[in-house]
Amino acid sequence: MSLSEAAGRRRGGSGQPPGTSTRAKRLTPAALQGRVFAAFDTATSVPQTVSIALGAVLVAVVPYGILLAAIVVVSVACGTWLVTRRAEAQSASVEAALPAQ
Repeated sequence: MSLSEAAGRRRGGSGQPPGTSTRAKRLTPAALQGRVFAAFDTATSVPQTVSIALGAVLVAVVPYGILLAAIVVVSVACGTWLVTRRAEAQSASVEAALPAQ
């Protein structure tokens, strides 16, 4: 959960980044606001509902230890990928800062 989602949930919202509804209200004609907000709410809440349902099915079918191991493997793989990309980005920025010869 991102920081903006946590802030949105704490204030009782749908977990959208702050200012999303204000911007949508400003950009949407008054006659269409109900439809736009219904579509926006559906588009943002359905994926969360599906993920909760999928998680419930996984917990019912797959043993918890295997799910936990899968979470660890995926988290380590993602962390490794991010760390290696940071190193590549830093070396690229250093090379870009060097004067051309």
